[in-house]
Amino acid sequence: MANAGTEVEDDAKLVRVRYSTIINYVSQLYRLFVAIGFTIIVTRKLSIAEYGLFTTIISLAAMLVIIYDIWGYWTQRFYARGRKEIASTAILLNIVYMPIAVFIFFLTGVYYDRILGLGLVFFILFMPRLVIAGFNRYFNSISLSSRPYILGKVNIIYETARIVLVYLLVATLYLRLAGALASIVIASIVATTSHYVLLKRASLEIPKPRVTREGLSILLSNFYRNCRNTRCYCRWLNLCISIIKAIRY
Repeated sequence: MANAGTEVEDDAKLVRVRYSTIINYVSQLYRLFVAIGFTIIVTRKLSIAEYGLFTTIISLAAMLVIIYDIWGYWTQRFYARGRKEIASTAILLNIVYMPIAVFIFFLTGVYYDRILGLGLVFFILFMPRLVIAGFNRYFNSISLSSRPYILGKVNIIYETARIVLVYLLVATLYLRLAGALASIVIASIVATTSHYVLLKRASLEIPKPRVTREGLSILLSNFYRNCRNTRCYCRWLNLCISIIKAIRY
């Protein structure tokens, strides 16, 4: 316990609060400008039907990816306290949930394809995003609990890759909807790989998937508490309504 306490104190000294605040603030401003550019390119190059399908896919993916954050929120707290075994249980939960999210996403694509006669190919194209998000959200928990500035750097890398790719694939090569979706998937791969490299360069431990009874009990109990949260219900409800409207119209 004494060694764990000393390790936590040493990690706290390396958080670099001021530097982390500046980097993350700059990354959010950068994200805002990139989002404007991304939206302009997508709305100009995609037809109304393609843009509707694009927003449906993005909204559904966001609704499924948010599940990672339910136990990921608690992961960063316990990682910061030196409880690495709980973090190792969290990544295992992410891996278990990945095929479930992909399956739900695929079924929605099949249903959408039967209604409109298109869309399944684009849903399949975007499926890797659900898997990548599981690892990236896990890395986010580690970064936020020990080196917050890493997350800001990763966000800048992601936004840069996203705007460059959407310009090349959509504006230059005219791949339209496929290009818009592919730009997000490829940018996510680049950002997640960079995130892993930056964590390793900072000499941070990335716990491997492992089940512990204590970790599973803590994460699932907190999962239940989060599901009772009104904000969680509201976010899910709003996303479900937007997807239903997109499918109907």
